[in-house]
Amino acid sequence: MADTRALPGGSDRNADALAMIRSVAPSSDLDGAAQHLERLCTAAIGGLGLLGAAVRLLQPGGTAGVTVAARETPAGLVDIEFDVGEGPGASCYALSRPVLVSDLAGPDGNEWPGFQHAAVEQGVAAVFAFPLQLGAVSLGTLELFSPQRGPLTPADVALARAFAEIGVVALLDGHPTDTDGALSPGFDRAFEHRADVAQAQGMVMVDLGVSLVEAITRLRAHSFAIGLSLSDLARKVINGYELPADDGRAEDLDRLR
Repeated sequence: MADTRALPGGSDRNADALAMIRSVAPSSDLDGAAQHLERLCTAAIGGLGLLGAAVRLLQPGGTAGVTVAARETPAGLVDIEFDVGEGPGASCYALSRPVLVSDLAGPDGNEWPGFQHAAVEQGVAAVFAFPLQLGAVSLGTLELFSPQRGPLTPADVALARAFAEIGVVALLDGHPTDTDGALSPGFDRAFEHRADVAQAQGMVMVDLGVSLVEAITRLRAHSFAIGLSLSDLARKVINGYELPADDGRAEDLDRLR
C-alpha cells in the first residue's frame, strides 16, 4: 500500500522554493496561473532531481481535470492517469494526504496497474503526490516523477510541500482567466484534449447505447488495445471511427493492462 501518512510541515523551505521558482525564466507561451505553475514544476524538477513534475487540477472523482507540467516532463507522462482512470494523483486527491511510492515497479505500485505499467515504461521509478489544499477546499495535486527508486529525504519532503503550498497561492491569486474572461493559454490548451474525450464519450454512449461511465471505460480499454492515447482515440472517434460493440467492456481493463 502506498505511504499516505501525514507528513511534517515544510513551511521553513518556502523561501528556498520561491528562490528556485524565481530563477526559472517565465514561458512566453503562458500567462497567469499557468505560467506560475509551469515555473513551479520546472523548479521542482531541478530542486528534487526529478524526471518530471506536474500540477493537476481536479474535480470530485479525481481522474479528470487540467494539468500544467514542466516542459522537461516526458510527452504523455502526465496524461497517463487521465487515460487509465487511476493513479497516485487520484488517490492523493481522494485521501487529502500525500501519496509516496518509492518503488513504482514494486508492490506499492500494484494499486494502479494501468498507471504502473505505462509510467514505468516511460522511465518512472518512484512517484510522489502532494495535495493542493486550503482548509477543506481541495484544488488538485502536485505530482513528482522520479527516475530513481527510493524515498524522499525529510528535507525533500519539506521542499515538495513548500512547492505545493506555493502552488495553492498561485491558483488562488494567479488569474487562470485573462481580462475578457477566457481561459489563459496554458489552461485553454490543457482543456482542449479533455473536451475531445468528453465529445467522444458522448458519441460512444449514443452509438452503443451504454452509460457515460461505460462509454469512457470502453474508450480507455480500446485505447490500450490498439496502442493509442485516449486523446488520439477520441479524435478518431470524432472523425468517424466506431468502437466495436463487443470491445472495451469493463472487464477488459484488467486483461489489457
